[in-house]
Amino acid sequence: TFIPALPEQYRAYHQARIRELSEEVKHTFYDECHNFAGIDFIQNALNTADLEDRKFNVRTAFSSQYLSHMPSSVLKTMNSLFMMRLTEGDEEYLKQLEINIPADILRRFRQLPQGVYPDGSGTAFLGIFKTKRGLICH
Repeated sequence: TFIPALPEQYRAYHQARIRELSEEVKHTFYDECHNFAGIDFIQNALNTADLEDRKFNVRTAFSSQYLSHMPSSVLKTMNSLFMMRLTEGDEEYLKQLEINIPADILRRFRQLPQGVYPDGSGTAFLGIFKTKRGLICH
């Protein structure tokens, strides 16, 4: 650490600032996951970083247009998953990863209109949240 090298008058400030920064939630975003699909060493590095970064209050978000673009290692360790639609094979892919969404939730989600609502209010999302008591799907 650099603290002992500082003049005494600055130490308290920098120690307090380091504590503040370590408590602050930080975010890392990875977009277009299909760009590293099938590249194992990148997927492994991102997965390791995701798991390790949690210790340091870093939250990681991965995004892609298709669920199949997401590395399975990331999906297995995720705490929250947001989907705008299901494509062919997504339900089976989720089951393989032991992410079991109730059939009635999937059926209702498929029945929702796709894209932006006519009134411009946005689009439907399916949120899947891992909790200590199991999955919450909303």
